[in-house]
Amino acid sequence: MLARDNAAASASALSNDGSSKLIRLLRKRLRQLALAAAVLVFVLAVAAGGVAVWWLTSLNGLPDIGDPFDVSAFRAIRIPDEQLEIMQLLDDPNGYLQHGQGLDLLYRFGDMQLPPDAAARVYAVRRFLIREPERSRRVLRLVFANWLAQSEIPPERWPKPAVKVLVPVLNEKVGVPLYPVGPEAADGARVRSPRQIGEWLVATHDGRRVLGSPLRAPVRLEERRTYRDLVILLASELYRRERGGEAATDEALVGTYLKRLPADPSDELGDGTIPTISD
Repeated sequence: MLARDNAAASASALSNDGSSKLIRLLRKRLRQLALAAAVLVFVLAVAAGGVAVWWLTSLNGLPDIGDPFDVSAFRAIRIPDEQLEIMQLLDDPNGYLQHGQGLDLLYRFGDMQLPPDAAARVYAVRRFLIREPERSRRVLRLVFANWLAQSEIPPERWPKPAVKVLVPVLNEKVGVPLYPVGPEAADGARVRSPRQIGEWLVATHDGRRVLGSPLRAPVRLEERRTYRDLVILLASELYRRERGGEAATDEALVGTYLKRLPADPSDELGDGTIPTISD
């Protein structure tokens, strides 16, 4: 009888000891889980704070010069942003910029590809994080201000582009020229250098597309080149008939046969002498 009581007591003690160990182990695991959860929450908070700070400061250095199309800039009727087709594209709720197209909606993870609905959401989040369309709106205003600074310069005195920004359009890259500006230019044209504007331009998503598409004009540039060649050819023929020989240079035609040489579009096509900025 005594032996049975001792055995029962030993079994109870072992059971209690096992339960205590299990409870201590569970408490330890709970403390570890709580610590891991606290660390995870802290890391996520820091990451969220970092993303928020980056988002809020991502346009630092990119001034908003407002509408450059006003009387003081080029002595014409003010053309507000909403009347410019390019600016309208930035905010068109039904446009391709808002919803993406083609490669915009192609997201792969190994052999898997996101379905269209999920890809559209990722695309929207990406545009939000890079501050579109506000980023592009500010950059395009700077580009227009740079171009408008040339509007009062006679064509024969137009400066050579300071830089050329290469933006991808379809399967090619289009050159966007940016020109040096003098102290007489409007403030908006001088607030950032051509190179700085170009660097901001290649950092846009929307701006490169809406600006590159109308400039994707090899036909237009070829027409300008043909026109230049034709004018010089006619002037050279007059020179030859009156003087009995060929002009030594195209510049020799200026004065008697031409007021000035037509602008050479080769700078826009790329003659290898202009610094380029590309993504």
